[in-house]
Amino acid sequence: MNEKEFDLGIVKRFFEHDYHDRGLMKWQGFYLSDHTAALNQQKIQDKQQYPPKPQQSLNIVGQILSTAYT
Repeated sequence: MNEKEFDLGIVKRFFEHDYHDRGLMKWQGFYLSDHTAALNQQKIQDKQQYPPKPQQSLNIVGQILSTAYT
């Protein structure tokens, strides 16, 4: 797009009528350091409480999926 095609009026109208700032909603994705520390501690506890199960063979996975599908 070159300068002759650019219309500042379109941009001005967009910000006056169409664009709605979410305000503080956009900051809700940021966690406090104590919150992330608590989440990391919970992740460690969950790993200790629920150890990973051994990997299933492809044959067993196929049987389970077949049963679920039917």
